[in-house]
Amino acid sequence: MSIKSRLEEYAALGNKRWHTPGHKGGLDTFDLTEIGEEGGTFPADAIEFAQNKAARFYGAKHCRFLVNGSSGGIKAAILAADGDIIAPKARHRCVDEGAKLNKVNVFDIECERLRDGLYAPPSVGDVLKSLEKHKSAKAVVVVSPDYYGVTACEEIADAVHSAGKMLIADSAHGAHFAARSDLFPKGFAAVADFCVMSAHKTMNAYTQSSYMCINNDEVEA
Repeated sequence: MSIKSRLEEYAALGNKRWHTPGHKGGLDTFDLTEIGEEGGTFPADAIEFAQNKAARFYGAKHCRFLVNGSSGGIKAAILAADGDIIAPKARHRCVDEGAKLNKVNVFDIECERLRDGLYAPPSVGDVLKSLEKHKSAKAVVVVSPDYYGVTACEEIADAVHSAGKMLIADSAHGAHFAARSDLFPKGFAAVADFCVMSAHKTMNAYTQSSYMCINNDEVEA
């Protein structure tokens, strides 16, 4: 059963809600945080169904829903990599925060600048050069699309995996790419070890709702 169907079923019961949020269903009957015994097995069965459906949509092996935004997913991926990482200079602060949590180093990928002065996404050559320079790195972070809509090439995934490293894709602004393949380039959801996308940025979702697509069976849980 889908999450929506399960919420509709619970709302139809008309039960009193003695839990948060304070509006007690008055503003939105789907706004739930807790369900008692009368609620049955929700949310476990419905969430598992939805995550599997999302994985198929994005072409990934697995998908996990996140409630702490893409930042939480990036930090979790860095912890899973368990080693030094390389990342473009134009990255979200959560990359450095995740590295600090795991007590590892972040090495900058030297990228070219576009005509307007902004950093271009790293090329395959940029990534390989950085991996050669920083041999302790266990994972590569790529931001695609970046905050201006510029995307990195998918071939980076092959280069990173050929080097025996993990690829972490910060695709926070590209959750909608898979919905219109005729308009948008192919994303990293199906090829990166971890690809984190913010549903709340470009899709219809509550704030902090994100997806983590996983294509590494060794770390999937």
